[in-house]
Amino acid sequence: FYRRRATCAWLRASFDDAPTNNFPWILCGAQIPVTLETGVRLPSGTISVVGAIGVTLRALNRVTGQRDYLFSSSTSNGNYSVSLLVWRSIYCDEDGNAQLFLTAEKSDQGTVSFQYEGGAEPYHIVCQSTLAWRGAKVCFEPVSFQTVTEDLYNPPCVILGESATFRIEVSPATFPNTDIVWRGSGMFSFPNGNLGRSVQVAATGTEANWNSLNVSLSGVLGMTDTNRPRLEFVSLPYWDVNAIFWVLSGENNAPLVTQPQIALRMQETNKILKQASVRVSVTDVVYTNVPYIVRTDYSNIVSVVDRIKLEADIPTNTILFVFNPNCKDNGESFKGVVMLREDAGGYTIAHETMHELFDMQDVFPESPEEEGTQIVLEGNMSRSWMKRDWGSNDPAMNYYEETVPQADWIHRLLMYCCDEYSAVGIPRGNIHGIYYKWVNGDKVWYKGPAKVGLLDHLENGNGGNP
Repeated sequence: FYRRRATCAWLRASFDDAPTNNFPWILCGAQIPVTLETGVRLPSGTISVVGAIGVTLRALNRVTGQRDYLFSSSTSNGNYSVSLLVWRSIYCDEDGNAQLFLTAEKSDQGTVSFQYEGGAEPYHIVCQSTLAWRGAKVCFEPVSFQTVTEDLYNPPCVILGESATFRIEVSPATFPNTDIVWRGSGMFSFPNGNLGRSVQVAATGTEANWNSLNVSLSGVLGMTDTNRPRLEFVSLPYWDVNAIFWVLSGENNAPLVTQPQIALRMQETNKILKQASVRVSVTDVVYTNVPYIVRTDYSNIVSVVDRIKLEADIPTNTILFVFNPNCKDNGESFKGVVMLREDAGGYTIAHETMHELFDMQDVFPESPEEEGTQIVLEGNMSRSWMKRDWGSNDPAMNYYEETVPQADWIHRLLMYCCDEYSAVGIPRGNIHGIYYKWVNGDKVWYKGPAKVGLLDHLENGNGGNP
């Protein structure tokens, strides 16, 4: 007759709000509560944790009340190990349960494995619990008008009685469209339903209104009212602006552009300006040889513009565009008069119109070398550089890809001066970039928030040109 001794130990890790299945979706970037139950009654041993790449794990320190970092595994697997005695004394309640907070950044499958090992031979014990999930990530693409598809999406403004497309990226692609739900507040409707990565939003009512959209991912752990992706837009009637074109002669006294060419360029202009509720109508095209605009001289352009304003009859709410063979830039705004180069297209006309109507600034990723000491914008897109456009108040949630350089994003803005483009966006708020101001007749360059945001202007209408 003899007696054998048995020793038991167990671990169980679980998401606090997990559904009945053991492979839930969790929202990337959110802190997801996890409970680790340690059914270990032995006096010694080690608690170890191994996490996949792209996972941060914190534990509630019951002594300090803080959330201690166990590991942040941005480029390699995370590892953490501590004696059972320390683990119990710092992180466990009287039942042996620890409160953890898991944050995943990658939109794919991930795991964290918890292990206890201890006990002297021959009673050595190893037990393990593995937590598995699928990460879901939400991103806004900071673009409004695309020239390839002629698709207006995520604009700061939707025209009353018309519609625009709002779009997000949810990764991975296997996340079901039917679990992406759009809601919001304001005067608008969803003509084709409110599910999926892309929805059509129609502005209803007859008066201007502020509106907000938010997105829910059904069944995803970690999504709350404070970190829900959201966008704001204003519904407005069209602001109808008139345009008169003066077309000067070029080589051999041939007109620089024809009326059909102007019409095509204005179609492109109005597609872009729809983001800002602006519509430009051509009221007159005048072919002229103004004697005081000398073809070979550019230095007198300011005095020429002053003379045009003095002698030309420019009605109110009207911009005079001049196709001028002397114009060295694509276009230049002079408050009521815009000088255009011969090949200036719809992009340039829309850009100069925003100067005229809203006093918006040019924005650049760097200052020209010929202007003196070059200022270069470095760093990736961040919440602090585009606060109004980020879409969330929760600093843990990053709805734009932070791996995209801010300088690259500036290339996609209407107020960036460029010749070639694939997308032209007007942001909601002012954004961090390089810009200049005229000081005593000289260009002075600055790095900081450039005035290119439509909603910021509407709320702070201190500028613009009547």
